[in-house]
Amino acid sequence: MQQFAHEELVWRRRGYKGYVETLVSNNLWCDREVFWEVGGYPETYKAASSEDLEFSWEVSRKHKLWWDGENGVFHDFTPTIRAYLSQQGRFARDAVPMLARNRKLFGGGRTHHGRQLYAEVALAAAGFVLPPAWLGVWAVNVPFLRWVARKRGRRFAWKALGMVFLRNFAALWGVACGVWNMLRR
Repeated sequence: MQQFAHEELVWRRRGYKGYVETLVSNNLWCDREVFWEVGGYPETYKAASSEDLEFSWEVSRKHKLWWDGENGVFHDFTPTIRAYLSQQGRFARDAVPMLARNRKLFGGGRTHHGRQLYAEVALAAAGFVLPPAWLGVWAVNVPFLRWVARKRGRRFAWKALGMVFLRNFAALWGVACGVWNMLRR
């Protein structure tokens, strides 16, 4: 599980350098004054999820944020599939209100997520109505799957494709829960 999460993240953020409007906090450095200028991390989140998305968005309103995809930061990811999918669903659920308030971020434009993740989740959703759309999830991941197959073998690549689908379904569930929570409020 951790190997997939690492490889997928490395692939998605490979070689990207440029200004963004959101960052993840495990790759974020800023001056203390900047941190407190925007009030630090919002305390509305029950668990680590999208507080860094919201924090970095607020910082980017006043300061430029630079993303270096080759920053040398490595992560310890959740060790089980269940924990990973739960985490991805929570991230998506908690991002919904923030993305609804800041529609400019919707679609991954200048975010640390990138556009492909949003496209994959949209294709996965469309697949429930038109199953051939699920081929789109596979199609946008062909370069990643080829790369990871060369690096870790074909068997790993097939498992990675399965994880991509599971991750997208978990994100969809999270989005649905996030929308439901917003409607209830």
